[in-house]
Amino acid sequence: YTIPNGAGLTASASVSVTVTGQNDPPTIGTFETVSVLENTIAEVDLSGAAFDPDNSLDQLHWEILGVTAPIVSVELNGHILKVTPGLELSGSGGVQLALVDKDGLRAEGEVFVFFTKVNDPPVFNPSAFGPADGAVDVPRSVALSWNAIDPDNPVLFYSVRVGRQSNVLNTVARDISSNGFVFGAAFGETWFWQVVATDGTTEATSDLFSFTVEADKRPPTVSRIDVVDITEIGARVVWATDKFGTSVVAFGTDPALAGASEVL
Repeated sequence: YTIPNGAGLTASASVSVTVTGQNDPPTIGTFETVSVLENTIAEVDLSGAAFDPDNSLDQLHWEILGVTAPIVSVELNGHILKVTPGLELSGSGGVQLALVDKDGLRAEGEVFVFFTKVNDPPVFNPSAFGPADGAVDVPRSVALSWNAIDPDNPVLFYSVRVGRQSNVLNTVARDISSNGFVFGAAFGETWFWQVVATDGTTEATSDLFSFTVEADKRPPTVSRIDVVDITEIGARVVWATDKFGTSVVAFGTDPALAGASEVL
């Protein structure tokens, strides 16, 4: 610098200033709220919110300080944060973070993730269907049973479809709340059936199942036996049975039918 006097004379001198560098702590900018569907892992890029005038991005790292529900776990990979919610949980959860530089200076912040609730459809338990697919010798009074769950709705309603052909099913019960239905079938018939479950908004249709009703093992019953058109040379015997089949008539003069004749 130069200092002049009134006579036009000057004197010059110099001074030196030393600026000592200082490592300032990092700062965290504003995180935008991330929105994903429930049961979805959210992936958040944290690099856009990391600031440090003295250190480059690769000289900074993040630390997890804590989480709030519905978040149950987090994972850091560099500046990428993966956030996992609890099963079927929704709403806003936060992850508390620290941004740390190479000297340990730090800043703290929080990023929020919103998990949007989804109305999931009902889910059938594949092992809970009865009769089992392909079952045989099922009683004529057929008791169908099943089970389904819905994580969002405790009350479900069911419709039952049955038919003698796999591609022609009739709805025999609609919007019932029980997990079973009984209907009558004839001996030896093969039936196909399935169930539709609904929570009022979404629905699920079960697989198609089949079963065969037991065969009729009962002996035939003879009723209304009568003798008509009696003459000196003959008579006619009439009767009724509950099944189609071959009948044998035994007749003779002995009440015990000893030595009786038989006619098909």
